[in-house]
Amino acid sequence: LWCVLQFVVLVLSVANAVQVQNLIAGLYADARALIGNMEETDGVRRTVAYDVSNFEEEIPIVSTASGNLEIVDSEAVFRTLGERAYSLLVCARIGDFVCKGETLAILYSRRGQAPLSREETQQLQAAFGLESKRFTIRDYRFAIQKIVDIALRALSPGINDPGTAISCIQSLGLLCGKLSQIDGGYAIAKAKTEDGSTHEIIMEAYNFEADLYSTYTQIVHYGKGDIMVVLALLNAMKGVLLHTVEANRPAVAGMAAYIYEAAKPGFTQQADLDRLEQCYTALNPAPAGESALSSPLSPAAGPQ
Repeated sequence: LWCVLQFVVLVLSVANAVQVQNLIAGLYADARALIGNMEETDGVRRTVAYDVSNFEEEIPIVSTASGNLEIVDSEAVFRTLGERAYSLLVCARIGDFVCKGETLAILYSRRGQAPLSREETQQLQAAFGLESKRFTIRDYRFAIQKIVDIALRALSPGINDPGTAISCIQSLGLLCGKLSQIDGGYAIAKAKTEDGSTHEIIMEAYNFEADLYSTYTQIVHYGKGDIMVVLALLNAMKGVLLHTVEANRPAVAGMAAYIYEAAKPGFTQQADLDRLEQCYTALNPAPAGESALSSPLSPAAGPQ
């Protein structure tokens, strides 16, 4: 009877593991598709910075409710502002929680233009879709966060399933590698008026350094005592480095250093320390004739 019971437990454990892996695979596919859509948006220019210095007036657009920003209706914005020359800087990212009374956007316009009417202000406020909860339809960060949540549950003392956590880390590494290929965190949508002046909506579509931090910090905190989890994290950074554009390389180097410095004090066995040093140094081996100590990812150098 005891053997039969143990067999049933084993079967249930295997079935549950298969379900979890299928769940991770589904979430990974959703997040990858969202990131792909972000890369291929038509009519949107990506840039690392924006310039509103040619405008003299600043008008804050304040939220009339609290909630998660899920959409910005650019067509409604262009339609409301008509023939004005302006830049609308959106102050929140998709998925961010916005409080009632918080500034949603800043309208930069030229001095002497007609002020916004009350109706126009309300129409602009209505162009920002706020919801009581987040959705993965447009929010790639929420899709990534779901995978992070699975990893954190797997690392919890009650579940203690580092294998599932490592699977999540591998999927997160692939997603961050995809994100790292995007050059320019600001998305600028433009429309021209009949007189040739330009409207534009500026939005921070993604912030790679912030995304790395929010993706990995909790996993590092709860998994830094398991050498295999730490090695998986560093290997994920190694994979991201293989694909990243040059502008995002310092963010990856910084996160690798963060992982290394957080984990190293917790290991006392020489075998663990050797594996840790080997994996970390492999992220950025010193060129021929150069000391490894001068490498930005050198263990001796510490966080940058």
